[in-house]
Amino acid sequence: MLNEDRQPQRCRGWLRRGLRVNLLFAVVVLSPASLPFSAVGRWSANPYRQSVPSRSDPQNDAFQQGLIALKENRLEVALEKLTTAERERSADARIRNFRGIVLAWLGRTSEAASEYREAIRLDAQLEDAHRNLGFLEWTEHHLENARTELQRALELAPDDSFARYYLGRVQLDAKLYAEAFQELERSGVPWPSDAEFLIQTATGYIELGRQEEARKMADRLLDMPLSDAQSVSAAGLLVSLHANDAAIDLLRKLRARQPGSAAWAQFDLALAYLLSGRHDKAASEAIDYLEALRPGSADTPAGSQGWSLIGIAKARLGQGDSAIDAFRRAAALDPGQEEHWLNLTRQLMDLSRYADAISATQVGLAANPKSYALHLRLGAAYLSSDRYAEAEQTFHELVRAGDPLPTSYIGLAPGGSCV
Repeated sequence: MLNEDRQPQRCRGWLRRGLRVNLLFAVVVLSPASLPFSAVGRWSANPYRQSVPSRSDPQNDAFQQGLIALKENRLEVALEKLTTAERERSADARIRNFRGIVLAWLGRTSEAASEYREAIRLDAQLEDAHRNLGFLEWTEHHLENARTELQRALELAPDDSFARYYLGRVQLDAKLYAEAFQELERSGVPWPSDAEFLIQTATGYIELGRQEEARKMADRLLDMPLSDAQSVSAAGLLVSLHANDAAIDLLRKLRARQPGSAAWAQFDLALAYLLSGRHDKAASEAIDYLEALRPGSADTPAGSQGWSLIGIAKARLGQGDSAIDAFRRAAALDPGQEEHWLNLTRQLMDLSRYADAISATQVGLAANPKSYALHLRLGAAYLSSDRYAEAEQTFHELVRAGDPLPTSYIGLAPGGSCV
């Protein structure tokens, strides 16, 4: 692959946003008169409606005080009161659930997860605990656990829009794009507009062939402040959508903003020029990429990618000898990559240098003995140089090995018989 897989880290702002939803539940518990209504409009499925603690009941004082402190964002006080309530009523799943919320807000995620699991053990029908645990597992990138809990939450409360939204985000992170968009669209929850989410959704739309929607997401990135890694990811998306000029502009802005940007950003700029048909600029930028590599790295497989790109650009400019030289350098730096040998031998054959093509293919096969494509290239090179017996022998060897060789190549040698 020409590009490394650079997946920027998730923005963790959703942790606090997700838990804020649960504070709405806490507020309603404190105000019984408001139970028929909630900000998310689904109190019919909420277990708190069935058992609301009474302010006049002394045993609920610590619970109520904890909820009040949680509402007022006094987290340490909330934890203290809910811990007291938990000691007094250790079998109350609701207290466990709210204590988990506070612990999550405090960043004590493992303890929060334990509280949610205990709440579920005490009351397997407590949908909020399943949703909260699923959300927490998602933020920790435990996707399979998150999926299980959120699906269970939806079994208990199919109208829980936030559980459905979080399940969509889990599926998006897992690159299960069709399922992700189905859940996100059904949830009705407004989608975020941060760069990471837009990059994820645009990538998903491209994978599903929904080019128009992908382009809309990618275009929104052009007017946003992006990190270096986000700029390169956005440029890659634009190239995939054939918006090469926009990709080039984005990468040039990155270089202007940070002249010492990473070499891979320079390489992506060269690639964008190549894909846009500006081959002279592609070759020039690829040379700059090689110069931007750390000392000694130009003589490694990382350097081979630059030489390969230079070779392609030179070949398209009609500079055959320069292309061959670049392809030879790429193959020498990373001989285990058959693509470098295929590029080199194709260029040699395009220039009718069949003897050189045969020699180069044989060297490539020594490094990649199981390469079907290089064996086929060797047979083609023999044919082009009128060496029919060697060509037929090469093709017969492929057939005996069970490779999917077009059998029309066989039997071309004088006196040969068709297979």
